Amino acid sequence: MKRGIGNNLLYDGETGTFDEFEAAFKYDGIIYGWNEEQKIEAIQVCLTGKAKKQYEQMSETEKSSIKTILEKLKKGCVKSPEYYLNLFYSIQLKPEEKIANFCYEIEKLIVLQ
Repeated sequence: MKRGIGNNLLYDGETGTFDEFEAAFKYDGIIYGWNEEQKIEAIQVCLTGKAKKQYEQMSETEKSSIKTILEKLKKGCVKSPEYYLNLFYSIQLKPEEKIANFCYEIEKLIVLQ
């Protein structure tokens, strides 16, 4: 997740977490005083990559509610618990790596989940 054009958020469905994007998007909605229609319009500008493809596959009925859009994006862009479990099991202490750095990598993975 990153900021792009103007101050709009960008979310590609793979970088960052959906929860971070959703929180930032809702925050922007409050700051800018967006109504439902403006939120629907704004989210289209924010999506790129996998997230944009997920949005494009939604029906017009689904696209008419920001709540539904966010729910569908979350289901489509969030990786499965098995994915994170496999990542966790694959982490190994590298030769000459400091234990503190290794622990930090594990902590980052846990926070992602």
